[in-house]
Amino acid sequence: VIALAELVANHIIAKPTPVLLFVRIIRIVRIVRVIRMIRFLAELKLMIYSIFSTLRSLFWSLVLMAMVMYLCSVCLTQAATQHILEIEGTPSFDAVRFKHDFGSVS
Repeated sequence: VIALAELVANHIIAKPTPVLLFVRIIRIVRIVRVIRMIRFLAELKLMIYSIFSTLRSLFWSLVLMAMVMYLCSVCLTQAATQHILEIEGTPSFDAVRFKHDFGSVS
């Protein structure tokens, strides 16, 4: 938009005016701002690359955590089932209430 205004001003007025000078200064300021932003883009690129390079480690960490949780749950279920089988014949065991409170594994 500013470049178009400068072209129109160049064709209408052959000599530079304060308005045209002001437009050129604004363009220079915009170019300097873009150059300053390029410095930050390099840092942003580095941060994004670092995040993506850690995704492989994150994936394997999650796989390991899932395996540990699965093994713990299998061991806990096995221990609970063994305990139930041991106390099933005792008078204090109420199978109906136990099944209502905890359900079944199968």
